[in-house]
Amino acid sequence: MRTRDAKLSDYDVPKEDEARLDEYCKKLDSDIRFILFSCAISKAPGMELVIYESLTAKDPKEAGYYSLLRRGRDIPAKTDDFYGYRRKVKAEFYHRLKLYDLW
Repeated sequence: MRTRDAKLSDYDVPKEDEARLDEYCKKLDSDIRFILFSCAISKAPGMELVIYESLTAKDPKEAGYYSLLRRGRDIPAKTDDFYGYRRKVKAEFYHRLKLYDLW
């Protein structure tokens, strides 16, 4: 399956944890932020900064593809690819949290 078409459920993230994961990404301490950033580096090289910024944005209006472009961020992917890699990073983050017994 192509990354742009994969959903979080395709990465074995349960539906009931998706909303909780979104909220968790916005309220991280520095150690957990490092785990999220390392997931972004490993799963979305070249887009790690914008994906990290998108996932940790407090305001949902600041987390989108076009709002990042308006703020002058360079995103080397189209919209559907960006959101596909964003989901991939979120899934990896979820699995690492479970691995480290932080979820």
